[in-house]
Amino acid sequence: MNSACDNEPSVDSVTLRSTQGDGRVPRTASRRRRTPRRLRSGTVALALALALGVFPACAPSASPPANSADGVSTGTAPETTPASTGEAGGAVAADFELVGLDGEAIRLTDLKGQVVLLDFWATWCDPCLGALPHIEELYEKHKDAGFVVLGISTDGPESVSQVRRVVRRLGLKFPILLDSESEVNALYNPKTSLPFSALVNRDGRIVLRQESYTPGSQDKLEAAIESALAAGSAK
Repeated sequence: MNSACDNEPSVDSVTLRSTQGDGRVPRTASRRRRTPRRLRSGTVALALALALGVFPACAPSASPPANSADGVSTGTAPETTPASTGEAGGAVAADFELVGLDGEAIRLTDLKGQVVLLDFWATWCDPCLGALPHIEELYEKHKDAGFVVLGISTDGPESVSQVRRVVRRLGLKFPILLDSESEVNALYNPKTSLPFSALVNRDGRIVLRQESYTPGSQDKLEAAIESALAAGSAK
């Protein structure tokens, strides 16, 4: 993942294509191996976070290991903030096009008229993995009302098989897009800390930005989703 940016990128649109792997998960060796102590402690920490619903942010890293729990560190404090207001209630969301795990490209502006949640995550980010099931719950609850979730993985192209495995294990039904250079993430989230979410209303404006995921985050996010769905479109 790219390091944090000091300034907002000047571009307002980006088109990216990500290379797909064959999706096969390598076979594990038949001989049992001892689990490293740091990995065991990381697994225990994730289990505790899942139980308590506390998921601090992962700090930006120049090149976090996609398969390592040691690539996760706590970063900025949790933050949920409304977008900067404009004439129609928020900043215009930067357009982009990304390719998904299914090979299909999705462009943000093609979803105008629907409420869209952009959820940025990575397989090496334990807080992201803890938040994804809650995002799935919100998607299943509100999708019939015009709510769309785009799960945007910032893992590199060499880790596509890991992304597929997480999607299968968590039973995620919303589209998963590949942002291997973290360019779209940097457009919306200059700190590039994870997890990060941005809520875009039916008019294509950002109405909420959310860093990290903590107790109460789901309620705040759902309230914003319901408000955006109820507001309809200005046009």
